[in-house]
Amino acid sequence: MPACRPLAVPPASASRPEKIRPVVIVLTAGNEPRDLNPKVVAGTIRKPFDIELLVDTIGACIRTLEPFAQNEQCPAPESDLDQTAEKPN
Repeated sequence: MPACRPLAVPPASASRPEKIRPVVIVLTAGNEPRDLNPKVVAGTIRKPFDIELLVDTIGACIRTLEPFAQNEQCPAPESDLDQTAEKPN
């Protein structure tokens, strides 16, 4: 069980600047309608969870985000690495 009421988190997130505001996908067993802020909540998925719907929803959320600059201290992304090198099993 969560440490706080799950639906208490999104309203606090709405006050954050849009560039750093988290995207929230509500996973719920409830059927009652909720008044959720559409600026924060990207969607609601009810139990039993459809994994394909969840993956599609996450992908759609990611595609709406602006790209972030790679931190200089982070290693290069795998997509920039030499793909011809032999990969371990």
